[in-house]
Amino acid sequence: MGGVRMPGTTVGEDQQGIACVFFDLDDCLYKNNWRTAGHLTKKINEYCVDVLGLPCGKAYELFKQHGTALRGLIKEKLMDEADVDVFLSKVHDIPLDDIEPDPILTELLSAVPYPRWVFTASTREHALRCLDRLGIHDKFDGIISASSRDMIDRVGDYVTKHDRRCFEVAMEVAGVPADRAKDCIFLDDSTRNLKTAKEMGWRTVLVGLYGRDNGERIECAEADIAVDSIHEVREAMPELFQRT
Repeated sequence: MGGVRMPGTTVGEDQQGIACVFFDLDDCLYKNNWRTAGHLTKKINEYCVDVLGLPCGKAYELFKQHGTALRGLIKEKLMDEADVDVFLSKVHDIPLDDIEPDPILTELLSAVPYPRWVFTASTREHALRCLDRLGIHDKFDGIISASSRDMIDRVGDYVTKHDRRCFEVAMEVAGVPADRAKDCIFLDDSTRNLKTAKEMGWRTVLVGLYGRDNGERIECAEADIAVDSIHEVREAMPELFQRT
């Protein structure tokens, strides 16, 4: 299935420059029917119940209220900030056996002649494990983690990935000047993240056309292009593979 360029989007003069390409990780660079997300949700709930003594389901409640369970735990003073790194390490200790090398993705990424960064809500260590499994760890200039200690320190808060400040830090880390936001391309499966990216002036690609919970077609007005799989990007966005 080919990708779709949304109505009203063109590759005009104001869109020809590309400064950097940011790729989300889980459910974007690879898809495994959301099993990784399921593992993470389970581990977060277990930590909240077994370590923090919270009722089952509280982690999801915090996620819904605060954007991430971690942010909720800190804001509601249910966990000491000194334990954040241990929490992140524990909940990301999950099996990744179903993530396999992807030679097609390897070739696709190699053909992108622009700086490439992973921009993820997960930890850097988790991202490295996934990239190693996929065989693409050497295809990126670096990893930007919204849950990293570096991000927390730079922003001065426990933020969700779709917080505008995370995107500002991403540009800073990648060495993209603030006035070149329109030259950033962002691929993600999250409509909330794509909304922030579009508000920043980035160009956006929705990766994944159908929802996790209901299987219905995802509507995302903020996506310039929509593809079902990362493998379809070359056809849907050929300018990404052409040096201008």
